[in-house]
Amino acid sequence: MENIFKYGVLIDANRGDVIAASGFVYMTIAGGVGQFARSKSNDRLIFAYKAGEIFPLKPIELSSSTGRTYIYKALNSVKLHRITNSQFKSMLKQQDNTIKFLKYALHIIQQQTERIDNLQEEQIVQRLLERLVYIANRFGIQDGDSFIISIPMSHVDLATSINTTRETVNRHMKNFEKLGILSLRKKIIRIKSIQQVRDMLTALNKQ
Repeated sequence: MENIFKYGVLIDANRGDVIAASGFVYMTIAGGVGQFARSKSNDRLIFAYKAGEIFPLKPIELSSSTGRTYIYKALNSVKLHRITNSQFKSMLKQQDNTIKFLKYALHIIQQQTERIDNLQEEQIVQRLLERLVYIANRFGIQDGDSFIISIPMSHVDLATSINTTRETVNRHMKNFEKLGILSLRKKIIRIKSIQQVRDMLTALNKQ
């Protein structure tokens, strides 16, 4: 998909910057970009795009069913290539580009399906552990059995991504730190043993 964007405009954004999605399509070159559902009370993290991924898949700014606005924000310092919707549609007329985009769309659908499956878990602790493993697999830098999640993840971001409260996530994360499962410094999470987390999930699934 890189060939589609190689003539695009290079954009830099810092953590928290809103990325104008109307009329444009982006490829993330470095860093992470979050899709948020904006309501009166907060911005709820829906999905996070990593390097090499494209957003938005379709022009969507307002949900017809909920009235929420959907926005995109940089999760850390990011670099993006930007092209217009018309440029993107024109390039998709080439068969090779269409096939590549369909494969990419299936990849994103799979990621979204995993997120929906995660939200079906009744236990919050299980949702949180699964979400940490998921984020580590997508954004983690592996060092043996440990992972450093390369994008800052606040307790609010984690809470909204699994449909719970910041206070609940804060309580569980403190407990995980006491157990030696992870450490947290300046919103950067280090999972000390991914196998230990998987073992905990296995035990929870057997309950």
